Amino acid sequence: MSILITIIVLSIMKLAYTIGQFIALKRLKLPVDKFVIGIDWGKPIFQKQFDDTELIIYPVFWGGYLEKADVTDKKQARYINFSAWFAMLISIVLMSLLSLNYISTDVLSAIIEHFNNRTPFNPKAFGHNCISMITMILLISVLILVHEAGHFLAARMFKIKVERFGFGLPFGPTLWQKQCGDTLLIVHAFLLGGYVAFPDDNKENGLDKDSPDRFGNKPIYQRFIVISAGVLANVLCAVFIVFFTAIIWGKLPTEEYVTFIKDIPVKNNISLINSGLQAGDKIVDINGSPVDLQWTFQVYAIKSRAYDGRISQDTADKNLSELKKLNKISNDNEIIKEGTKIRLPKPVQEEPLSFTRDMLRGFEKITDNKFDLTDTQKYLRDELVNDKRYYTASYKKVYTANGATSLKDIAYALSDNACPVNITVERNGKIIKLAPVFSDKTGIMGVELEKKRIYKETKGIVSAFKNSNEYLTTQTYLLLKGLWQLVSGKIPFDNMHGVVAIVKYGGDVIQNDGIFHGLLLTALISLDLAIINFLPIPALDGGHAVFLIIEKICGRKLDEDALNTVATVGFVFLILLMIAVIYNDIVALFLHKI
Repeated sequence: MSILITIIVLSIMKLAYTIGQFIALKRLKLPVDKFVIGIDWGKPIFQKQFDDTELIIYPVFWGGYLEKADVTDKKQARYINFSAWFAMLISIVLMSLLSLNYISTDVLSAIIEHFNNRTPFNPKAFGHNCISMITMILLISVLILVHEAGHFLAARMFKIKVERFGFGLPFGPTLWQKQCGDTLLIVHAFLLGGYVAFPDDNKENGLDKDSPDRFGNKPIYQRFIVISAGVLANVLCAVFIVFFTAIIWGKLPTEEYVTFIKDIPVKNNISLINSGLQAGDKIVDINGSPVDLQWTFQVYAIKSRAYDGRISQDTADKNLSELKKLNKISNDNEIIKEGTKIRLPKPVQEEPLSFTRDMLRGFEKITDNKFDLTDTQKYLRDELVNDKRYYTASYKKVYTANGATSLKDIAYALSDNACPVNITVERNGKIIKLAPVFSDKTGIMGVELEKKRIYKETKGIVSAFKNSNEYLTTQTYLLLKGLWQLVSGKIPFDNMHGVVAIVKYGGDVIQNDGIFHGLLLTALISLDLAIINFLPIPALDGGHAVFLIIEKICGRKLDEDALNTVATVGFVFLILLMIAVIYNDIVALFLHKI
């Protein structure tokens, strides 16, 4: 359903853009031959001439487009573009107002909380944030230029004519353009994008079908090199950035961290006081998991929180057994008569949690062997507990049945308390296993952490080369594994983020960690661009490469119309994916996940 809604929303936006163009052209008294709604596949469901414009509607609804004469006057072109974007903006506002009732309550609550709890405006901090994000946008823009330059240079190497070299997405206003030889250089208003256009893309290019200037008339190996050159350019760019950073900075970060207890400001967590944990302790492991990743400690603290509404069957069975011993009730599911006094045992603690390394790295959805309590069982849990701040909460010794619960319900309610966090620390060179610590119901344990990232020195050319290669190999593996986990469904789609999150995160990295960390992030983005672009998806470089391989196997050129249709489907898929990813980014921003 969400995909269908996304398609409808995008179609309406595209149609609004076209309507804005049409209105502007009519106001300028310029001719419009056709106003087409939908994709021109199959037979039109409506076709009629209105004055000088023919209205055509196709069954596959996907926005619309106009068939019109080219507008050469720059002022008129700017007016038409402005009208189109203004119309689309109005459609977005109207759809937003109409859809408020359908937005998730959690998201709306997060948005309201975001604005209610916002800190006072700080011009200096705002300026630093803007500079950092602008820097990140410029760095990403350079990567896109590098990618397209790879295609361009490879094409020119094989003497393939390039009609246009575009920087930015090919719609909206044009900021600058200049003819350089056979190629028109164009800068569009929406900078985060780029393309190289060959004569084959323009049916009215004036070239003969067998012209050697055409991309399609070159040998398959040459076309494959041109298609792959953008990816290669991004890889080489990443290699250069990492090596440059290693030489200038003299070190490269690893993925490993050392975590220390900086302070213990909370004094009301009895388990924390009794555990023996001290400021200055180095955390070695938690529940058997080495604490050498950035968020291991927080993950265990949050997931082990008290009264989270989830229990394990094993804990429930133990509590049920103790209840039976005290109350002589044989039928677990029988509703207990109202007013009956039920003696309660001391609840059995939940089992400590254990997470895989992939879960702690974010490469796998965090799961456990627990299940959710019902609302009735949660309400009963709250009745049985006198104080829910920590595991030390006292429980009632006797419960008076309300005539709506069974012995199993009571056992389940007692089983939702807290998971122990077993911490091992290093103190003065000695390894010490501490008594269990428990988080409160919000996942707060009450300690202040200090994390130190582990770096490798890269002094000298040889050391810089060796560690750069190791760094790039590790990061490429992590990028590929993360992509696979996402595609295979082991990572939720909500965790997929795009350019909005990248700019925000990159700006934070530059501001908080410095320009060298920002450069390394740029190198990773360049690697990611290379990987994503070479996926076998139509409209991406990888999709074109697949077509060339099929052409080589078949021994003949593929049908051009069929390729265009497949490419259109691929493009629509990418647009839908982009919108969904941007939605994830915006939600994550308001929920403070990025």
